[in-house]
Amino acid sequence: MSDDNIQEVKLEVTEETRIVEIPKFKVSVFKSIIKNVTRYCKYLKLPLPEVKSLGEKSYYVLNKRIAINGTSYIMNNTVTDNYEEIKTELKKHDNVNGFNPCTIISQEVEVFEINIIEEVKPENEWEILGVIDHVESLVISAPNKQIPHELIPHNLSDSSNCDHCHTKRQRNKTMFVQNKDTHETKQVGGTCIRYYLGYDYERILTLITELDLFRTDFGESGGWDDEDWYDGFGGGYYNPEDEIVSVSDSVKYFFWFVKNKGYTSKASAERFNMNNTDGREKNSTSQDITQYLRYINVPPRGGSSRDAKDAMEEWMEDNKKYQDIIKKASNEYYDIMKKFIEERYRDNNFLVNSRNFFITGGVKIKHLRYVISTCSMYWGMKLAEDAKNVKKEETLKSNFVGEVGEKVPLLNLTIQNISGFEGSFGWTNIYRLTDDKGNIFTKFGTINPRFITDDSEVTEIEKGAIVSFTAEIKKHDTYRDAKQTVLGRLSKI
Repeated sequence: MSDDNIQEVKLEVTEETRIVEIPKFKVSVFKSIIKNVTRYCKYLKLPLPEVKSLGEKSYYVLNKRIAINGTSYIMNNTVTDNYEEIKTELKKHDNVNGFNPCTIISQEVEVFEINIIEEVKPENEWEILGVIDHVESLVISAPNKQIPHELIPHNLSDSSNCDHCHTKRQRNKTMFVQNKDTHETKQVGGTCIRYYLGYDYERILTLITELDLFRTDFGESGGWDDEDWYDGFGGGYYNPEDEIVSVSDSVKYFFWFVKNKGYTSKASAERFNMNNTDGREKNSTSQDITQYLRYINVPPRGGSSRDAKDAMEEWMEDNKKYQDIIKKASNEYYDIMKKFIEERYRDNNFLVNSRNFFITGGVKIKHLRYVISTCSMYWGMKLAEDAKNVKKEETLKSNFVGEVGEKVPLLNLTIQNISGFEGSFGWTNIYRLTDDKGNIFTKFGTINPRFITDDSEVTEIEKGAIVSFTAEIKKHDTYRDAKQTVLGRLSKI
């Protein structure tokens, strides 16, 4: 890539100074990070990080070993750098026999002052529409944004062109940005994105934010576990969620589940969890199914312990039940889902990904949410449409009752809904009632509890209450294509 191709864009750079504390056994890793960051900043022509050593420091923690149900555990107390304080705290745990269940463990750290980039801002105002992940072949749209379908390549794993430096090559990611004023849209590579969105130094180099390791507690070994660093420095390893499973089987299970165990939308689950006070939490159907399919498609880790053998036996039994369900479950919804996606994927980046999985027939376990969420999207829309049709059928059943001005005895009306409005004379209730023929009645004002029938299970004037009375027919009205009889004064039959 030659500098001649790059469009010159002014960047405003600000820096900050911070103090980080690095465990001694991680200092070599820290220096390696700084070396890589320095090389990266040179390449991007950004200010280089400056590091100054401020000496060493010791931290201490009081560990108390306790036994719960025959198993020994270590309980960590607050980390402190005051040794005399921790010694005083240790003595408090001496018992009458001179035994102390606590021990002091320590960690040596080196303290560094780092001057790093805080923010880089571009001159123009751009916003991100989304990203194409070429490695995973996914289209990832920004919240409430969509990448225009005509800009999405047919082959998501193919090379891409950068509209900024005008180079076409194989990239891990291609970003799509749009000018807030002109609405011009561009696709740019990872190196050039800073000219449009600014350069979030710490977000891209996430390891920098993890250097202050004392934000986390000691592990049971008395230090920070090496596996916490594995993803950053360990190289490749087997991830079971990269295994590919059948899209068809996943779709079969979803629709078997909702037909046999019901359906809970994400919104319904959130409302339940917000209003629930007993500590129980409810998952949406998508969450439950995605978690279950992850479990059923990944066998437990092997081992010779009793717990490991029990876990494997339980998994094998559950997997057999799952396979039996798949054999018997209907495949009709697979074609329905393909048609549903084809009708909508051009306007929805999420469905672009689902469509690709349906075309190939396989999906990585870690991407199952695309398939399951698409099924949930269809089912939610289907339920809404079904409810709308049922309501429409019910409204068509309604006819006017009585003649305007006459008094008519009305038996066993059910209160379906109570709403109201604030008027010049205060609040006015609006009652919506139906009879056993589907006729709809509306009553403004109040309904006296004395009209509730003896066989009504609801004993207050609220939804579900059954009432009987003689009513004056005030008006015949039509609201949203439904014939409604408006009631006036009520009296005992």
